[in-house]
Amino acid sequence: MIVKANLRSGGSRLIAAAITIIVSVAFVVAVMGVLASFQSSMRAELAAQYSGADLVVKHVHGGPVEAKKQKAIENTAGVKETQRIDRSFTTFPSGGFAEVTVWPKNSEIEVESGRAPSKPNEILFDTQVAKEENKKIGDQVELTVPLGPDPEQSKVTFTITGIGHMPESALQVTNAGAAKLAPEFDHLRILTDKSADVSTIQSAVAKTLAGSADVKTNDFGAKVGGDYTVSTEDQLVQEGLKDLTGDSNTIVAFIAAFIVVALFVAVLVISNTFQVLVASRLRSLALLRAVGATRSQLRNATLAEGALLGLISSIIGVLVGWGASLLLSIALRAFVQQTFQTAPLPILAVVTGVAVGVCVTVAASFIPALKATRVSPIDALAPADIPAPASRFPWVRLVIGSLLTALGLLGIAVGTASSDMMFTLPGAFAAFCGVLVLSRVFVPPLVELTGRIGEKVFRSPTLGLVARNVKLAPRRTASTTAALLVGVTLVATIFMGAQTTRTTIDAELSEFAPIDFVAYSSSDKTVKTLENSKIVKDVNTLPGTRAKTSVPLGHNPDDPDSKETLVIGVENKKYSVPRSTDLFPPPGVMYVGIDTDVDEYKGKEITLHAGKKKVQLTLKVHEAVPSGTTLANADDVAALGLKESEGQTWVRLADDVSVSQVMTLRSDLEKADVAADGEGAISRAGFAEVITIMMGIVLGLLGASIIISIVGVGNTLSLATIERKRETALLRTLGLPRWAAAGMVAAEATLMAIVSIVVGTALGILFGWASVKSLLSAEKITVVADIPWLMFGLVAVVTVLAALIASLLPALAASRTQPAQGVAQR
Repeated sequence: MIVKANLRSGGSRLIAAAITIIVSVAFVVAVMGVLASFQSSMRAELAAQYSGADLVVKHVHGGPVEAKKQKAIENTAGVKETQRIDRSFTTFPSGGFAEVTVWPKNSEIEVESGRAPSKPNEILFDTQVAKEENKKIGDQVELTVPLGPDPEQSKVTFTITGIGHMPESALQVTNAGAAKLAPEFDHLRILTDKSADVSTIQSAVAKTLAGSADVKTNDFGAKVGGDYTVSTEDQLVQEGLKDLTGDSNTIVAFIAAFIVVALFVAVLVISNTFQVLVASRLRSLALLRAVGATRSQLRNATLAEGALLGLISSIIGVLVGWGASLLLSIALRAFVQQTFQTAPLPILAVVTGVAVGVCVTVAASFIPALKATRVSPIDALAPADIPAPASRFPWVRLVIGSLLTALGLLGIAVGTASSDMMFTLPGAFAAFCGVLVLSRVFVPPLVELTGRIGEKVFRSPTLGLVARNVKLAPRRTASTTAALLVGVTLVATIFMGAQTTRTTIDAELSEFAPIDFVAYSSSDKTVKTLENSKIVKDVNTLPGTRAKTSVPLGHNPDDPDSKETLVIGVENKKYSVPRSTDLFPPPGVMYVGIDTDVDEYKGKEITLHAGKKKVQLTLKVHEAVPSGTTLANADDVAALGLKESEGQTWVRLADDVSVSQVMTLRSDLEKADVAADGEGAISRAGFAEVITIMMGIVLGLLGASIIISIVGVGNTLSLATIERKRETALLRTLGLPRWAAAGMVAAEATLMAIVSIVVGTALGILFGWASVKSLLSAEKITVVADIPWLMFGLVAVVTVLAALIASLLPALAASRTQPAQGVAQR
């Protein structure tokens, strides 16, 4: 009966807590559903690669199966046929990469349209690749082997005969077609007679490969003979899943951290809700005590209320989470992997979601339940208004919070000094927990101070009233601000870490690869092609000449002993393209790149001669020198006859360029028969894209915590509006307009948001910098701290807007308060 009465009296006050539980449980169920879909998709992908083969032979270290061994396998009793599966890595004329493999015989891979290749010049396209390259059946496609010695001989033309979803999006050709593409061995497929025993043949093949009877069995049941494994399709799938499970376990641990954060914020919101409910039921609880209710009955009633709320909300959360996982799996199938399977609703996800929801709600309501037991029957005679909190200073929180913060800062200091995340990560966690414990100490005064400053600056009595109201509910103010603080701190940490990582890597690449893009031509046509590109920021042309050296530099890939090289003269002027001047050789020195094997000549004088002209320079190696190039001071090598027509064009690209744009630019130059190297820009763009993707994933995972924080702010303000109804009515009686009553609620939300922004940003800067410092310094990389003020400004705006949106309904409720309610009894 008590629980039923509590639920009736709680009514709308429990809605926010219910939403919080629904969001938390939905997050857990959605993640588990998508992970289950990921694993089933990977299982199907792995099975498709080896479908139709009775046995598969692989080299332990990636080596090939020799023709002699393959012949011996074919002569094994019960073996019907073998097929060698090779792989090649090629590029399209558009600049895109393409993986090419041999179409497996007896395969169960579905060809959606057309047919599989049967001739050396035929190819089967993956659906997604065909869409990206705008290809259809009957079209011809030119593939280039990038590492081929002769660019012209490395280009092979195929005709598309079919299109379908291929494993790993690999294009499919015949064995004869793969032989044209400088292939590498992947595995050997074995087809057996229908009447043969596969396990017997498996052992026999392993013995043949081992050259003896010394055959072992690995953890998946495959036979190991020498350096080879002989596996069935199912054994390979199990092994592949084990490898993926190792990666997915890391992913699960990574995601679990964000689930914990979301649940932590949920505990703050739910606990705050139940504390206010217990306070608002003070007289009712006292009356129950007066008529004979025991302390345990009141405690159990509050816990039961939490459990029932958690159960109902969790069931709804499970359904919402399943719907979210379905939508996400559909989106992944449409935009990422076309074979991604529809997310199921695992029984484990249902049980886990309900258990998490109920446990979190009961745990959050435990302290309020204890407070309910402290109500005395005499409190039934007290005035109806909720009493003001005691003004006792929270000394216990001050001591515990200070110790945690101090220990955390010490851990961060040790971690950054020793470049060890084992100290930095726990230190940051301890410091943040300390700050949250201290929030009851410093948050209310900061909110009050901010309000009083606003009152003076904007001459707003409303802000003054809000600042004074903070004193009436310091615990609620602290817990609500803490919920916002968690979100702001995490987002600020991600932004700071990402920006510092990006800046540090850019600085490192500026030394390692100061030139974004090199065109091995300085002709007017080359320069014009580059200048017409939207991604080109600036170009510098440098003169050069063909020369011979007194020692082999290995600049001719066809002849490692060749002494020919391309000498580029660096003039004594300021160049606008290189991101670092460290690349420029001083007088008397020549630089060669790390693509040479000249260790025995480093520091020695080397002779360069072109025709009858000779110069002597000291040889040094610099990692940033373009491939096949010798850099020297232009004055030192002027006697060799530097020519603009034999030089290079150095290019600086836009900072936000993508890898595909760099590849397209290189392809445009290759069409004009100009060789180019864009490794510097590709490395920089690749790192930037990875950081951006990771930051997007992390922010997406933080979405649940942010939603819960916003719900928490709205919940707190709604409860505060209900509690202050009489106060608001009296102010309305004294002439406070409706908009000012609404403004008080919005102002309170804004003040809490401002404090969370200031404290959270400061913590985010510290945690983000310390994390990157600990990670990258371990790799001997100098970390360059870079504060993303623009992103922090965006976070501040979004936080304030979120707080204002959360205050909208409570503000409307406050504005509708009638003056007559000031004298009404509650």
